[in-house]
Amino acid sequence: MIDTGCHLTLRTRLHCRIERADHSDGLSEAALKVRAREEEGWLALNEVVIDRGKATFLGMLDIFSDGTLITTAQADGIIIATPTGSTAYSLAAGGALVMPSIPGNLKIVLDLRLSAEVD
Repeated sequence: MIDTGCHLTLRTRLHCRIERADHSDGLSEAALKVRAREEEGWLALNEVVIDRGKATFLGMLDIFSDGTLITTAQADGIIIATPTGSTAYSLAAGGALVMPSIPGNLKIVLDLRLSAEVD
């Protein structure tokens, strides 16, 4: 028990879910369960990373926030980070360092063409 009080720092979390353009016709029962979990979503404290996986081409990413289209990016992926997560992958990818008290999040486009060294 804490009798003398304490300082509480509230942290922003991200609620994310996957929305696919294709339909679920012909999927197995296991795949349908995965789709149901994707639609339900997850909570993330630090960041969410969306990347192109094994594909050898850049993806076209439509980025929405609360149902509003923010931008479309052609990129290797994107990091959406909370202020708590701004010190991890986001910072390494060129994102800003943000105080936890700032109410917002960061969107960092991953583009390997911009990070390649040229001699």
